[in-house]
Amino acid sequence: MTTTITAVDNETHIEHGVLIDVVINGTTFYVSNTRFAVTYNGHSYTPLAGFLSVSEIQNNISNSNSDIQVSLSGIPSAAFNATDLLNIQIKGGNIKVYRVFFDPNTQLVQTISGIKQIFQRFNGIINNYAVQEDLDQNSTNASTTHNITITCSSILSILENRVSGRRTNRTSYNYRYL
Repeated sequence: MTTTITAVDNETHIEHGVLIDVVINGTTFYVSNTRFAVTYNGHSYTPLAGFLSVSEIQNNISNSNSDIQVSLSGIPSAAFNATDLLNIQIKGGNIKVYRVFFDPNTQLVQTISGIKQIFQRFNGIINNYAVQEDLDQNSTNASTTHNITITCSSILSILENRVSGRRTNRTSYNYRYL
């Protein structure tokens, strides 16, 4: 179905943002890089503005198996304990990235023919993460901020790395066929 978007006189009439669903250990976190809360599918996305960034997502006509990186920066040490992060199973978590278009004047999600203009851009699995600590020693009160970067592989990439074929050792044969 083709949708025609009316002409825009000035490109500042349309803004976009990124919505991210991250599922880690059965807990889903809803975050966005917008400066205000966005509600989609009954979930309110926490606005993190410039503290959340997403690397470029490849646009191809065919499916691609590219990886992306999602970074959360400027987390104060009072709100983050690095040892707690080590006790959480982050790898293997699911992530979905959506692009949302909204009207900057009303702060509402754009709709065309009653359909919200939110599109899924990425669906994948977290395969790695990194934590960086920045210590500010210039002020009278030394403070630490943290940056968390997660690397995510697309579902297609995971399927390409799947082991296929038949195992021929005696133990595997006995387990399967006897």
